Amino acid sequence: MATTEVSSCTTDDDITTCTICLEQFNIPKYLPCLHTFCESCIATYITSAFEKDRTSIDCPICRSKVSAPEARITPEEWSKQMPLNFLLVGLIEKYKVERTEKICMSCERFDVNTKSEASSVCIDCSDALCANCTRCHKSNKLSSNHEIVPISDISKEGYALKSFKNMCSEHKNKELELFCVDHDLPCCSICVSVKHRKCENVLTIEEAAKNFRALNKVSKTENEVSALLVDLDTVLEAEKSSLVDMDAAFDLELQKCDTFWKILQKRIEELKIKWTNKYKETFHSEKGKLELSIQKVENRKTAIANTKQILEATLKEASDVQLMIEVQKLNRYIDKDFGNF
Repeated sequence: MATTEVSSCTTDDDITTCTICLEQFNIPKYLPCLHTFCESCIATYITSAFEKDRTSIDCPICRSKVSAPEARITPEEWSKQMPLNFLLVGLIEKYKVERTEKICMSCERFDVNTKSEASSVCIDCSDALCANCTRCHKSNKLSSNHEIVPISDISKEGYALKSFKNMCSEHKNKELELFCVDHDLPCCSICVSVKHRKCENVLTIEEAAKNFRALNKVSKTENEVSALLVDLDTVLEAEKSSLVDMDAAFDLELQKCDTFWKILQKRIEELKIKWTNKYKETFHSEKGKLELSIQKVENRKTAIANTKQILEATLKEASDVQLMIEVQKLNRYIDKDFGNF
C-alpha cells in the first residue's frame, strides 16, 4: 500500500520500481522533473500535500515544485491527468515476457493467482500467451493479423517486441506515427491533418528516429548530462567544504569568547550572555542558509541523476522512436531547468 514516505533514490535503483511503494510500477505517471510514480501512489502523496497547500506539490524525490493543473482538482483527477511514462510501460512489459518464469500475461491480468504456462508471444502486443489465449488471440478480429511466435524463439535475433508505444497527448487513442521536421515534434495522424497541413517536411516517426540517431544527438545529450553531474558535484563539494570551515570558525570564535568572558568580573556576566547569544543566532542563521543551498544543489543533482538513469535505460532497452522521444524530453527538461546553471 502506498505511503507518503519516499526511499532515497540513487543511480543503482531499479528504474521500474516506484520509490513510494517500493514495488514495480502500476500505471507509471511522471512529473515535469521526469520522476515517475505509480498513479495511485502519487494520488496518495497529493492527498497528504493538499493538507497544507492545494495549489501545488513538491516532487517527492527532488522537491521541484509542481503547480496544480486547475483549481479545486482532486488528487485522483490530477494523478490521472499526469502523462503516462510509456518508456517504463514498455520496459515492464518487456521484462515480463523475458522473465524466467513463463506465465501467460493475459491470464495473469484476468486473475493474478492464475499461473498458466505461456507457450507463445505476440510481438505486436508484447504479451506472453498460453495455448488457450493464443487461440483466442488469433481468432479475435482485431488481433488476428498479429505476429505470434513460440516463446522459445523470442530470444532469437530478428524478433523485436513492440512494447514501446507512445500515444498522442492531445488525442489519447491515437499513436504517434509521424514526425513534423518543421516543428521538430512527433505527431499522430490527426495532429498532422489539423495543425501541420502546411508543413513541408513530415516523415514517418520511424524514418525521423533513424535520422535522429544518425545525427549523434544522443551522445551530445549524454555528454551534457554527465557534465552537469560533474558541475553539480563540484558545487556540492565546495559548499560542503564551506560548511566545514564555518563550523571550525564557529568553534574557534566561541573559544575566544569563552576566554574573554572568563577574564571579566561577575558584574559583566549579563553582557557575556547577550553577545554570545547574538553570535550563535548569526551563526545558525548563516549555517541554515548554507544548508538550504546544499539541499537545493543535492536536489538538482538527484534530478539530473534521474535523467541520466532514464537515458541509460533508453539507450539499452528502447526502440529508436522511444530513444528520440525520451532524449527530446530530457533536452527540454535540461534546457528549462538547467539552461542558466
